[in-house]
Amino acid sequence: MSELKEVFAAYKKLSFTDRIVFYTTLSNTVNVHEDNIQDFLIETRICDGNTCIFCEGSHVVKNGKRKDGIQRFLCRDCKRSFIPSSCSVTSGTRKNLSVWAQYLKCMSDKKTLKETAEECSISVTTAFYWRHKILDALQEVTDRVCLDGTVKPMRHSLTFPTRVTI
Repeated sequence: MSELKEVFAAYKKLSFTDRIVFYTTLSNTVNVHEDNIQDFLIETRICDGNTCIFCEGSHVVKNGKRKDGIQRFLCRDCKRSFIPSSCSVTSGTRKNLSVWAQYLKCMSDKKTLKETAEECSISVTTAFYWRHKILDALQEVTDRVCLDGTVKPMRHSLTFPTRVTI
């Protein structure tokens, strides 16, 4: 398997939040819209081969909705029920994913915990715990990735405009 295919395979294994962190690291922008977050989570975490978050079984079916409208799923293999954000950095938190996206943007902008808390309308304690959840998740991803080989610099033929005198 080529190195690029291995990177894509590792990317597909990332949780939604880890994908946001990865994307933020590359582009330094986050665009998460309230209306399509649930669909995006389902598409990226469950429908990639309909695999279970816990056992990676392939017999996943819809299992009703929570009171807040979030779709539940049931794995017929391990009999466990889950939602799209289960086993991710955001699981167990009560804030919307748009707040998380805003928080990640603040992290990438290297803002202090106090500035981040004010901008995201969360407490400084929450900002502290979120930062550590994200850093722990990044460490887990880093520990799973194993790169080897030689990196060769790409040569680009850059042309610069000539100086124009007016």
